[in-house]
Amino acid sequence: MELFKFCRHEHMLSMKNAGSVRIGSLSDYRKTDKYGELVSDNFEGSKRLAGTISNINSENAHQYPGLEGLIGIEGGSTIGQLTVTNFVRSVPDLLIFSAAKEYSEETHKRWAESEGYDSCYRIISPRLFFRAISKVLGPEYKFLGFADVHYSDEIDIASSHAGIHPALVKPPAGYADQAEVRAIWQPINNVNVEPILLQRSRASLYIVEHRTLPIARRLG
Repeated sequence: MELFKFCRHEHMLSMKNAGSVRIGSLSDYRKTDKYGELVSDNFEGSKRLAGTISNINSENAHQYPGLEGLIGIEGGSTIGQLTVTNFVRSVPDLLIFSAAKEYSEETHKRWAESEGYDSCYRIISPRLFFRAISKVLGPEYKFLGFADVHYSDEIDIASSHAGIHPALVKPPAGYADQAEVRAIWQPINNVNVEPILLQRSRASLYIVEHRTLPIARRLG
């Protein structure tokens, strides 16, 4: 598996030469006045659940990950029918790093026009890349892993997707063509979460320059 990171040319050079990279946060990407439409999202870190589940009991409740923290069933109790409407589940702030699981020239041009992201580097080993970043972040952050973003406005509470981490859910309109993969770091001991610019890491060992758009660079 390889990933693709769209960014400004100078930021690609910083990564390539020194392993320098910016790790963002959920709360920062909610700032619509700070970023363009491809980056900002008011609902970062939240997912919306809805739907109906019938005959829930202590034996089968674990089959519905969307119920975790929502209800508790003990002993031989049974809920004949549970209907959830517009239930929003959110998570505390986290550090995130976003990339794409595929390269599209059309998508790259959109990034260049919207955000000035004229360059793209390829992450040849995501596992080692994120391990290198985690080492620099240190013990104040726990790496939760990386996974595909699930694009949905509303998730059926009875589906297998109901248990997906809220930081991995985005609305499809305006975002689905990004084919995003996210890495997540959770703060330990109530560390205040702010975007972090790592000045140097071994992550540079696991990337190669993929493409730079000359015209977009002049515009950016």
